[in-house]
Amino acid sequence: MIRRLALLLLCGLCALELSAEERPYELGLALHSSYYLGELDPRGLLGRHRPGLSLSMSYQPQLHWSWTGELGLRQISARRVDEALTRLGAQEDFSRRLVELRLGGRYHFLPLSREQSYLRTRPWSPYLGLGLGLALGGRSSTSRELLLPSLYLGLGVKALLSDRLSLTLAWSVHRCLSSRLEDTGPAWADYPRGAGGSRGIKAQDSYGAWSIALAWRLGKAPCTGCN
Repeated sequence: MIRRLALLLLCGLCALELSAEERPYELGLALHSSYYLGELDPRGLLGRHRPGLSLSMSYQPQLHWSWTGELGLRQISARRVDEALTRLGAQEDFSRRLVELRLGGRYHFLPLSREQSYLRTRPWSPYLGLGLGLALGGRSSTSRELLLPSLYLGLGVKALLSDRLSLTLAWSVHRCLSSRLEDTGPAWADYPRGAGGSRGIKAQDSYGAWSIALAWRLGKAPCTGCN
């Protein structure tokens, strides 16, 4: 009985794998619009958006799972509304250019494939993404260089447009593991750490992004003439 159950479980897991006719690898290009999430400008999604660009690579070993890596350039900016910073003589605008590396995984809620229709696969699926990010922020006239680790959460929809091409629409939010995203030099340094609690400017920072991506699918070509 145990052997039969183990065999059924193994068969089920094998069925979730992509067939040999699929293209499991992708190289993509994404355009995104990033915005600041923090106490300096509470408008969030309604605040300033800045364009960015990224290159991505993904590997989908199973119908529901994929692994992703991304290297991108993004701009984060906001208009200062914090009165304490104004009293300290801080400039009105804050801006950061980030070079960012992201590594993570995605769970597709529907079995994603253009093949294996007997498994009720779909050529599109919504997904949930989780991962780690590491961004390098350049030096400016008011701030120094910084290294910014983060955790990110993503929601999106991916569609397999053809055997070779896929389209992804996504939203993501990054929770930085540092408080230096809006470091503006002397004004930022003079602000007491802990002031304002979780709403203070030295609390952890966040930013969000919308993106659209096209990817070229790679791997073994479909075996159209096989039996």
